[in-house]
Amino acid sequence: MRSWILLPFLATPALAEVDLPSLINELRDTEVVILGEIHGNPAHHENQELIIRAIFPSALVFEMFTPEQAQTINTMRWDGATLDSLEAEFEWDKSGWPSFEFYRALLEADAEGVVYGGATPLSQIAEAAFDGAFAIYGPDGIDYGLDQPLSKEEISKREADYILTNCAALDDGDLAGLIEGERLRAAVMADTVLLALSEAAYPVVVITGNDLANEDYGIPAMLRKIYPDILVTTIGQFEFEPVGDAAYTHVLVTGEVEKEDPCLDFTE
Repeated sequence: MRSWILLPFLATPALAEVDLPSLINELRDTEVVILGEIHGNPAHHENQELIIRAIFPSALVFEMFTPEQAQTINTMRWDGATLDSLEAEFEWDKSGWPSFEFYRALLEADAEGVVYGGATPLSQIAEAAFDGAFAIYGPDGIDYGLDQPLSKEEISKREADYILTNCAALDDGDLAGLIEGERLRAAVMADTVLLALSEAAYPVVVITGNDLANEDYGIPAMLRKIYPDILVTTIGQFEFEPVGDAAYTHVLVTGEVEKEDPCLDFTE
């Protein structure tokens, strides 16, 4: 059964008032906790930090970091170094992600958890948009069903979700490419989660956008293709209550923040 938690913009105190202990206990009993976000919403990052501090995961898997960046973070932490230089070292201002401080706060919330990076190179995402996820992932993509075309129903569902969460100005070609890129990213993230489980045990916390946290076709769906009985809890975070049946174990609804219109690139 899905739970809905309505939060004000400053979400941390309110989360504690809506039976956080019960939610935390459930998360401690699961193998993988996938914490979605709208990138750059401070309340969503605060909720992630609060949950990480409460369940103290063995590993943190980030959509935003490459495997090389994750290894740099681990080495610095094992050596007792601060993370002060990472923003410049990673050239974070060129990454396209929100402020590095959001993710640094999550790293500091679990100073002993092993960090894993599941970022897919942008060049591969672009190639998948043209050639399909299976062509880029390779033959093992059969395990994730990447070799199989999606049904018309699933394509329609994904298109509606992506228009809602990304941009209503996307045309059919953009949507088809986006879907294949997301299939590739979900498979790569699932690989990273399984690696974390094998090396660092559980619970594993995953930091990602709401699209990849989606139970129907995101990381959880990929994981269950490999291990059908894996225990996964997903938390989607939104600024408005989603329309229809949201595909997450729990949904947190916070206040809206001002941000650049994602449709600008398609309408200008």
